[in-house]
Formats: sequence, C-alpha cells, structure tokens
Amino acid sequence: MWTLKVVGILYLISGLWCAFKPELAASFLGFTLSDVGLAEFISVYGGLQVGLGLAMMLSSVRPNYLEGALFFALITSLGLFVFRLIAISSVASGGGVYAMAVLEGLFVLVLAMQFRVLTKN
Repeated sequence: MWTLKVVGILYLISGLWCAFKPELAASFLGFTLSDVGLAEFISVYGGLQVGLGLAMMLSSVRPNYLEGALFFALITSLGLFVFRLIAISSVASGGGVYAMAVLEGLFVLVLAMQFRVLTKN
C-alpha cells in the first residue's frame, strides 16, 4: 500500500535526520539542546520516528497487517497533528513547526481517506 510506504519513508527520513543531525533538526523546530536533551532528542525524535517509519513500511507489504497498520498510523498522526495545533495556538511557534503541522495534517488526510477505502467493504 503506497500510503503506508510514503508516510513510513517520511518518518524514517525525519528520524534519521534527528538521530544523525540532532542540532540541525532541533534548530529547525526552534530549540537548542543540552547534553541530556540531546540524548533524549536522539532517542525520542530519532528512535521513535525510525521505529514508526519501519513499522509502517514493513506492514505495508503484509496484506493481513494493512488495516491495523493503517489505523495505527492514522491515530498516531492524528495525535501529533492535534497536539501540534494546540501548541501552535497556545505558544509562539516558528516556521518549522508550521511546516510540520501542514505535513502532519496531510498525513492525517491521506491516511484517513485510505483507511476509509480499505474498510469500506
């Protein structure tokens, strides 16, 4: 399923960027990292996104995993999108945060449409 593959690849790329260029990735989002913060950023922003991306990509090639994987990807992306909107509305935000909100909103839209098509039967 192309939707899970594309979203998974984007999560994987983002996670690798956060893991291998954490200062640059953090700067894009508008914050700086201390030593402990750097370790947490690499673990959570890097590791979690790499794991999500790989799970989505690998699940996309197993027909019996598709519905569950698509549902999980939709709920995860929806959570990120909603909480990013909450953050934007309550805290001063920069261009990188707005760009991520647009991308996450697009993920939610595409994943929701694909989930609807898949489960319409």
